[in-house]
Amino acid sequence: MRLWFDGQCLQTASKRRGIGRYALELIKAIAENHGNVEMLISFNAAMPVAAISAREAVRAWFQPQNIHVWHSVRDNGEIFDGYKDQRRLSEAAIVHHVDALAPDFAISTSPFEGMVDAANPLLKLPGCNVPFASIFYDAIPLRFPKHYLPAATHERAYSRRLEAHRLFDLNLCISEFSRGELLDILGDVTAVNISAGISDVFGRALAEDAEAESNTPSMPYVLYVGGLDWRKNVGLLPEAFALLDVSLRDRFRLILAGDYPDAALAEIKQRWRSHGLRTDRLVCHRHVSEADLVRLYRGASLLVQPSFMEGFGLTALEAMVCGTPVAAARAGALPEVVGDDRLLFDPCSAVELARVMTRALTDSQFRSEIIESAAARAQRFNWTWTADMVVTALREHLQAVSTSAGDAASPPVGKAALPAYAKQSSVLETDREVAATTFALSEPVTEPGRLIVDATSTMQSDRKTGIQRVVNKICHRMFAEPTATEPPRVLSYCDGPDGWYDAYGVIDFPPDKAVAERLHPRPGDKILMLDSSWTFEKGQAPFFLSARLRGAEIITCLYDLVPLRTPAFCDSGMPPAFASWIRLALRFSTGFVCISRAVADEFHALLRAIDYPHPMKIGYWRLGADFADDAATAPAPAGDDAEKAPVFLMVGTLEPRKGYRVALDAFERLWAEGSDARLVIVGKPGWGVEPLLRRIRESPELGRRLIWHKGVDDAALVRLYGEADALVAASHAEGFGLPIVEAAHFGKPVIASDIPVFREVAGGVGEAAFFEVGSPAALHQALRRFIAHSANGGVSTDGPRPKWPGWAESAAELEAVVVDGNWYLTYEPPEGAAYRPITDIGVTAMSREIGEDERQFALKIVEDVAPGPGGDGLRIVVALTNLSDQVWSSAGDETGRLGVKVAARLRAGGALADNASRSLIPFVLTPGETAFLAVQLPPEARLGQGMSLDITIMQEGCAFWDGSLVTAL
Repeated sequence: MRLWFDGQCLQTASKRRGIGRYALELIKAIAENHGNVEMLISFNAAMPVAAISAREAVRAWFQPQNIHVWHSVRDNGEIFDGYKDQRRLSEAAIVHHVDALAPDFAISTSPFEGMVDAANPLLKLPGCNVPFASIFYDAIPLRFPKHYLPAATHERAYSRRLEAHRLFDLNLCISEFSRGELLDILGDVTAVNISAGISDVFGRALAEDAEAESNTPSMPYVLYVGGLDWRKNVGLLPEAFALLDVSLRDRFRLILAGDYPDAALAEIKQRWRSHGLRTDRLVCHRHVSEADLVRLYRGASLLVQPSFMEGFGLTALEAMVCGTPVAAARAGALPEVVGDDRLLFDPCSAVELARVMTRALTDSQFRSEIIESAAARAQRFNWTWTADMVVTALREHLQAVSTSAGDAASPPVGKAALPAYAKQSSVLETDREVAATTFALSEPVTEPGRLIVDATSTMQSDRKTGIQRVVNKICHRMFAEPTATEPPRVLSYCDGPDGWYDAYGVIDFPPDKAVAERLHPRPGDKILMLDSSWTFEKGQAPFFLSARLRGAEIITCLYDLVPLRTPAFCDSGMPPAFASWIRLALRFSTGFVCISRAVADEFHALLRAIDYPHPMKIGYWRLGADFADDAATAPAPAGDDAEKAPVFLMVGTLEPRKGYRVALDAFERLWAEGSDARLVIVGKPGWGVEPLLRRIRESPELGRRLIWHKGVDDAALVRLYGEADALVAASHAEGFGLPIVEAAHFGKPVIASDIPVFREVAGGVGEAAFFEVGSPAALHQALRRFIAHSANGGVSTDGPRPKWPGWAESAAELEAVVVDGNWYLTYEPPEGAAYRPITDIGVTAMSREIGEDERQFALKIVEDVAPGPGGDGLRIVVALTNLSDQVWSSAGDETGRLGVKVAARLRAGGALADNASRSLIPFVLTPGETAFLAVQLPPEARLGQGMSLDITIMQEGCAFWDGSLVTAL
């Protein structure tokens, strides 16, 4: 049997209320207990962000291909706009969508959606080829119209939905009471009681709490769990408490647990005071977790449920399962759940409630009886039984219909040229183009998913180094020749809001948009953001939203987090651009694939630190090495001259983060000690290294003990590796470490800064030593130890060489992650993150002032005063370490307050300047992490004139923190 569910109640405010929780638990129970039932669900694309969150919430119980979207004509809710043609068209469109999917039964999980929002719930229309069932919860608005149907527009919208239940083939009611209500209101309709149970999450929390050490409350209490709206009748509780014997009033507190608006809570507190009750005996718990709720239930002496009407009575059942007695109103479905008339009271009588409370709180024999009987009764209510009832009722209906229909022919489902529901005058009178588009968009997409690989930046400007080199190598292997492998591969290009285009496998230049096919996302697509796409947000975001809405995966390649960790060593425009890009990627990505395990671990730690509220797949693959493809031969052995003076090789673009300044400092110390050690640098000048280049060119050792090759071919690089005694890698941060891989290939020892990725890739190196990041002194000692060890014959380059993948193998490893699902790990969000919108990426901005006792940090100067890149003033580079347990960010509230920044103020003659320069944390600085930030000296700073610089942390609009770092200029 194929069942289809209307998922819109998981897109509206109902998702956090009883209706949404009920629908989700029913879906889960059927999925887990009826494996022979194929389940489908659809969401309304008019609410795209909510549809993505809902898709995420149900992903465990539906096959990806069975999660669909349909498109309504958006409006603002029926009570605002009335029952207009747009809503009629949308109602026909969802029926057409269901007809096209052709399930055996379609279940409208909440026919009353769309009163105040853009939802258009499934209502049966003439001409439907599929049997329809509803879930009926209650008729509370009809029974209390003064409170819930205040205007004629409300009444019309509600009544239309209630009357629609006459047309449903089957009505699934959540209690015998709700079934009786439906029959009383509508008369002869088909309705069955399917009941309810407690959630798995609640059950797990209960089991965990039962295993924990008993936590006896300091003062006994009576508990109320639920809302404060009118029908909940919570105002009866203060009145009943006032009628209790004074000994009970002094002994017991009343605890309210629920998400309460301030105004409603203030009204209850006022009622409590008006009855002369002690204010310390009323306690409110707002925003409680399932674990907290279980503890409150288990610690309570009594749960009171005074509601005028409930469709089921879940809080009563939860308390009974926890072994807590329940006093409940003799109204709605509560008597059905509680099952003991001795615990019931008239919801209009505080006297009756006080009498029931007194007996339940003071009569120990009575308490024992009701606790035991309640535990037995609670076993009758469970989701497995409910799922069985639903499946049985649906199958019996289908069997009855099949038997009565006999062999009569029926039109093929979803194939009618113009179904009856599309022939309504209101639909036909709508703009025909709008109607045609709406119906077309409501038909399920059947085209196969693809692997779409973005290479926009490389097509625009292939610098053949860094990320562009990786993109080029990978794409040339993925798209070298047509392949019949699944899924189909598409090389894509997007440089603006006009869309994504097929580049037809050609990476050497952008496609001609005038003739190239424009790409539209499909369900099942895997979109691999292989390139550095940091400046194309305007074109990416709309495509990503559309792709996620349809169930496509968006997988982002993460090469490193260098711009966030070491912004001082990047072009000034890179950290904010990268931070904006990472926010975009966190909003839309379903997975991140990294170029090393170290980057994957670092990214996973970041997600955990910011309480990222969505699941995320994380993988990594190894980059290829050219020597593996080119079968480079081993270098020739070094000659006698090389043996007399140790040779150390550094390979890589000259950039601040590569640590060349650290290396020069260390080698100059060696040379000052009389060492003949040579430093050979291979790398072209990069960004922001003018002072470094000047230092190299003006060094008296240049051409003697300091050798610089701006660029060499592969053969020359092989020769230089052969002449070297060891490789030095002094980077402050990296995503990979190709020179270390090359050194391992050629059997050379490595002396590297102690960063995780260097330890990872150095695993195949025969001998590797690590030194403190950014410390010339530590590198100097490491070099001395190596030289001494080598002189004593302790360094061996013999032994097996590690095998590293070439680019063909690298591309295969990447596809194994992205296509085959060979993920390293999956991040799971913290409890309570369900339905958080994709725009919510966790704790990435400050929301409060940090207290003095929480201002724990360390500041250290990494580079002393020097001209900034491009001669842009003077600056100092500092390392800021977050020693607190809070996430810090330079982003604050909407007024600009609260952001955490590094502040620098001039001090002249003992006086501290009022103005401070500010250095920003690009994204976040998580507990225990260090960021390298450039502190810009104020323009009025003068060197050698008795000035000093006072560097500390400040929280914008709050305070400068104690513990400043003072350095003379």
